[in-house]
Amino acid sequence: MVNSKKEYLHKIIDYANRNKKLAIYGAGNVGVALYRDLKDLGIKVQCFLVTSLIGQRTEIDGISVLQIEQLSDVDELGIIIGVSLGKISGIRKKLVQCGMTNYITLNQEYIDTILNEFNAPKMEITTVIGCSVNCKYCPQKLLTAQYWRQDKNRVREMSLQAFQGCLNKLPSDTQIYFAGMSEAFLNKACIDMIRYAIKKGYRVGVYTTCVGLSLSDCKQLINMPLESLILHVPDEHDYAHIPMSDEYWSVVEMLLNATKEDGTYFVDSCSCQGIPLKKFMELNRGRIRVESYLHDRAGNLESQDENLESCDYVNGPIYCYHSGDRLDHNILLPDGTVLLCCMDYGMRHPIGNLIENTYEEIMEGKVLNDIRKALKDETKELLCRKCTYAIKCRRD
Repeated sequence: MVNSKKEYLHKIIDYANRNKKLAIYGAGNVGVALYRDLKDLGIKVQCFLVTSLIGQRTEIDGISVLQIEQLSDVDELGIIIGVSLGKISGIRKKLVQCGMTNYITLNQEYIDTILNEFNAPKMEITTVIGCSVNCKYCPQKLLTAQYWRQDKNRVREMSLQAFQGCLNKLPSDTQIYFAGMSEAFLNKACIDMIRYAIKKGYRVGVYTTCVGLSLSDCKQLINMPLESLILHVPDEHDYAHIPMSDEYWSVVEMLLNATKEDGTYFVDSCSCQGIPLKKFMELNRGRIRVESYLHDRAGNLESQDENLESCDYVNGPIYCYHSGDRLDHNILLPDGTVLLCCMDYGMRHPIGNLIENTYEEIMEGKVLNDIRKALKDETKELLCRKCTYAIKCRRD
């Protein structure tokens, strides 16, 4: 373990020494990395805790993964919440519901050593406006209304030429994610966009429901060196309106069975807007973790649904969990418009246009600099202050 990690773990080590038994709440990237770091330090973890076992592994490195309600012996048990900061509030509520108050959270600096991809610029590509999947927990109506509010003729699909022109303006270390605010493969040129981005040397990830992904394109996709692929899977409630044709299931099965050159699964993880569909779980056979984390998109989903994580207005100086005050995790729309982030379905914060401007003009321009100033000034109206990823700056 690198020294910088150990420095950030002093509080955790002290906490572990004060509790006879230890559990980690969280079985994802952060929780598993924390477990390994504690193991290197000779600190024993009794179990992993999760809110729901649906889609979870039953054990990690021989350590049981338990649903929080299954935990019976809590005497002298200390709990470390090992998740990204945006998910902590929901877990705290769950612990309170279960009558557990002996827990501790990780600090941002330590999490940054685990999720180091947050340190690089990121551009999410919205290849098309108007997503037919129209998930229950996605503000599609808000996005489409705002996108065409002033110009009914605004381009709906991104052309390959437009994508190439925009991509060529981005820094070489930018992560390119085909996710954005709609299903990327609804644009038939998507597979060619992915191929071009990889050819240009960019780190490329894909988040997909597989709607629009043909079997022939899927065969090409599994042979591409993607940095990550996250599969959005159908649910028992039909919250995600995924047409499940024979070809769809063939594509899903091909992705689940595919492996990378190092032998690991091609699909890195799965997400679901409810209980994963039984047929999908049978195909998955417990191989790939399925996660369900739902939030109100910084208040853009007007719902009292208890399944949604929401955030009270955050006062004082703040920064973004994903991009600090750099604010360089952005969204590219089909006409070149760049939005502040993946929460901005209401298009409150367009920061430039990558067809008309250089990347440097956008990132160093007045609009984004004013937003950076607003992070420190709670009197300025800002989408970030209702976001679950807004982090309050520490007072030195």
